[in-house]
Amino acid sequence: MRDTSRHNHGMSIASLCARDRLIAAANEGTFSNRNNRGSGAAVADANSATNGTSHGNVACAGFRNDFDCASNTTVAVAVGNFGVGQKGHKMKLKHLMFAAAVTVTATQAQAQGFSDTWGGVRDGWSVSNPGAPSNAARNVNKIIVNAGHFDVWDFGTNFFNVDVLFSNANEPANNSGGGSTEFYAVYRAQLSPDKIFGINTKMGPLTGINLEVGGDAEAEDTAFAPDKKAVVVGPNFNFGLGAGFLNIGVHLYHEWNNNGFSSCPTNCGKGGAVNFDSTGEFEFVWLYSLKGLIGIPLDFKGFTNVVLPKGKDGFGGQTKTEVLARPTLSLDIGSMWFNKPHKPDIYFMVELWENKFGNDHTKVSGAEEISPMIGIEYHF
Repeated sequence: MRDTSRHNHGMSIASLCARDRLIAAANEGTFSNRNNRGSGAAVADANSATNGTSHGNVACAGFRNDFDCASNTTVAVAVGNFGVGQKGHKMKLKHLMFAAAVTVTATQAQAQGFSDTWGGVRDGWSVSNPGAPSNAARNVNKIIVNAGHFDVWDFGTNFFNVDVLFSNANEPANNSGGGSTEFYAVYRAQLSPDKIFGINTKMGPLTGINLEVGGDAEAEDTAFAPDKKAVVVGPNFNFGLGAGFLNIGVHLYHEWNNNGFSSCPTNCGKGGAVNFDSTGEFEFVWLYSLKGLIGIPLDFKGFTNVVLPKGKDGFGGQTKTEVLARPTLSLDIGSMWFNKPHKPDIYFMVELWENKFGNDHTKVSGAEEISPMIGIEYHF
């Protein structure tokens, strides 16, 4: 049976970075460091941007100073508790989608001068489904629609992304022969002590250390009825890498979820709400522009998330260390063909997942995944 843990569907490649509207193009020599919450070689490290360093203040290139380009605004994301039972699950999805739409609209309206908003779609044709029958455990096709927003304000950054995932019949909706629909939202905020307290956290390639806080919210209309809520808090270390960047988040992580199989036989576990143990979580985000090497606006970017064991799952089994990675090659065809950077980008990624949702891949079919994906993304 599948574990109750859901993790980071929402961290699509768009959710990693903000892009060229934030800085002058690196391929024009203005700056080489950028964050991949978007695409193209022209995006600064969105996390380092909060520190106003040589790797961050170029995010506001052309403005009087580091943060004249941004409005003093914060973003509140209310994920709420929409219940964990199967009853009302469709209404819960609607509530989450409505909250996401309101949040993206609000952040776009409030972040004046220094913001990025995008939308896209990707297709994964061999996504795994832990605990499913063998024909479905490694053969779920998902069409994933996403939208996101990033902005900088006086003391930090806000980032929000939402994915809506449409599965084929190998991952069916509850009481249906058709595929399920899943909603996954991610919010991350970083606060810069350099800007708030006037200190200096820069040293060598380290361009700044920020405090990062955030949360995830997820729901899916399967019989299992996952209903994830998670919070993270901890430092984020920003490194400049010449033609790119590396950000490392070190977080305390806590997750609540749901096991919808409450009517199973005894060996299925008790079902119902699950409150996992607090644990450690690490988020690695990187981007490196390849244009200087090959002459075209191609980026190698991606992220890796590591969640340490978080206690017992909804069936009473011990969870394992979970690793999710999405290395990606992204091509800015907007600048190549239309002279409009990132309008759009196309990309190829591989989703690599070990011990998916905390399940032991040596015991649970589908808890190990290698899934190629192709996608397109447009920045407004």
